[in-house]
Amino acid sequence: MSIKIRLTRGGSKKDAHYSIVVIQSTRKRDGKYIEKIGHYHPCVKDDAKRFHLNTERCSHWISVGALPTDIVVKLMKKASMDVAKFEKKIVQHKYQGVAKKDIPALKKKEAEEIKAAKAARIAAAAEQQSKVENATESQSAETAEDTTK
Repeated sequence: MSIKIRLTRGGSKKDAHYSIVVIQSTRKRDGKYIEKIGHYHPCVKDDAKRFHLNTERCSHWISVGALPTDIVVKLMKKASMDVAKFEKKIVQHKYQGVAKKDIPALKKKEAEEIKAAKAARIAAAAEQQSKVENATESQSAETAEDTTK
């Protein structure tokens, strides 16, 4: 099973506080956790009391394969940990910024380009094959002339 570093909610209505815990990914949000490695109190004004993260234990769990959630990655940044490998990479979609009505035309154009490229490869292969056949025929004719002499 995969292990995650995520938040569990505590506190009362409109006065939430969160524990940063190491937990199996299949467990409930507030389910049994493996280890508590910090806390986050968003309602507290004092920065020293608002957030705490045991960076050593967090680094240990990451080294053994635990994956932090997006919110925990932000909190790790606040704790000045190196989180470059956990930040999600923004993947550009192939048709991003294109109107939906234009996408079928683009797909059709791409299909035609693929067909043209395939035809060009087949033609090049056939030409190469004919050159090889001509070369073998001329070599066999030369060897036949040499054997008759």
